[in-house]
Amino acid sequence: MVKPIKNCLYCGIFLLLCLSSFLFSKEVEVVEIDTKIIKKSIEETSDSLPTVKFHPASISEIQILSVKDLVVYIKSLHTERELLAEITLIVDNEEIERRDLKLLPGVVLPVIYKLKDEMLSKHTIKVVLDFKKPKDLRNWEEFVMFNRREETISFNFEDMIKIPYADFEIKIDGNVSDWEGKVGHIFLGERKDVYPLSQREKWQEDSSGKIYLAWDKDYFYIGAVIEDDKHLCTKSRRAAFEGDFLKCEFTPYLIGRKIAPRIFELALLKDVVDMDIYNIRKGLSLKHLFKKCEYALKRDEVKKETTYEIKVPFMDSYPLYIKGQEGNIVDFNITVFDNNEKGDKYWLQLIPEVSPDPQFDVSPKCVLWK
Repeated sequence: MVKPIKNCLYCGIFLLLCLSSFLFSKEVEVVEIDTKIIKKSIEETSDSLPTVKFHPASISEIQILSVKDLVVYIKSLHTERELLAEITLIVDNEEIERRDLKLLPGVVLPVIYKLKDEMLSKHTIKVVLDFKKPKDLRNWEEFVMFNRREETISFNFEDMIKIPYADFEIKIDGNVSDWEGKVGHIFLGERKDVYPLSQREKWQEDSSGKIYLAWDKDYFYIGAVIEDDKHLCTKSRRAAFEGDFLKCEFTPYLIGRKIAPRIFELALLKDVVDMDIYNIRKGLSLKHLFKKCEYALKRDEVKKETTYEIKVPFMDSYPLYIKGQEGNIVDFNITVFDNNEKGDKYWLQLIPEVSPDPQFDVSPKCVLWK
């Protein structure tokens, strides 16, 4: 029994060394300042500073809302004191604005900016946070790091999908002839568009798609023509979305809150078209939005084509939180599900690796554009 115990001991020591190396080789930012943690840290170190560095606040996120609007989220990590700070916004090495902030204990503060110039190329956005160190620091607060915090992100307008403005009538009838020649399409049907990764090599290239997107001040339009040798549809409502269907995901922006993606699924049950809309996080059906949508689906067995069309109303309040305005940025993804009846399921999509479980901040960035 001695040998196994020895081995376990060595493994334990190795893991402890790895963890220690991680903790002390890089700066650790705690979620909030806890006086008990600081006091314990002070007691356990022989140096003048605790082993863990504490900061009074952090720049938790820089979010681009449109080509002229952005919001910076500042999270106060101090749970016992109101803090004063100065925030500086720098775009492409040019200082845009300085602003004084009052940070309440443990609260996330959204700082909203409207830029004078549109961001229409590649840009670097830098945020600098300077703290005004209080003079009446308590004993344990001497170990809080009031040094400058910085965060930088890059934004490239050229990498975004430009959704054109529809200055023509789009009928939701399962026929995309009114789209053709007026807006371009996005082609799906290459190996790189296939998910899951395990199916890429098996993919028989028996399906491909043309995706049409457009908008006007009231609606977001989605059209898709999928070439597929066989359209698998189901007989029951419960299994409707186990066959071939179209899935669209909108991830709305709401300042100060993370909003779960809104999912639109359009399928064919024999000769009946069915659509479902729900909130991915809680699985809640969004009936309020459903009633205001229009949709159509048609299968042409001669051409081996399935045509999908959806018309979604813009709503700057619940449940969509998306406004039809030029320059607004929308997180959007579209997925074509293809089931070949052999147990293999393929997904052709704008950005692979999203389905079947959508995640925040992975959908392609789309901009409403004229």
